[in-house]
Amino acid sequence: MSRQAANGKKVRETPSLDLGLDLGPSKMPGQFPKTPVKNKEVSWPEDLKAASKAAAPVASPTTAEKVDGLLLWKTQVDRRLEEID
Repeated sequence: MSRQAANGKKVRETPSLDLGLDLGPSKMPGQFPKTPVKNKEVSWPEDLKAASKAAAPVASPTTAEKVDGLLLWKTQVDRRLEEID
């Protein structure tokens, strides 16, 4: 896309990307509000705090359970290898 300027030289035009969004001065890159904005509408209800503290911890598998899982996995792999042969 080019056009001819008044002096006879070709000028390359770049298409403009106007999405019609009005970001305002505080949303422009490099411009930040002078004072931090605190959201006072969000507050955690006490029952939610209590529920999060009362949640039971997830038990990790014991060594015996890990060994049983590995043995089961090895058995399944061995069976698949036998099917292939």
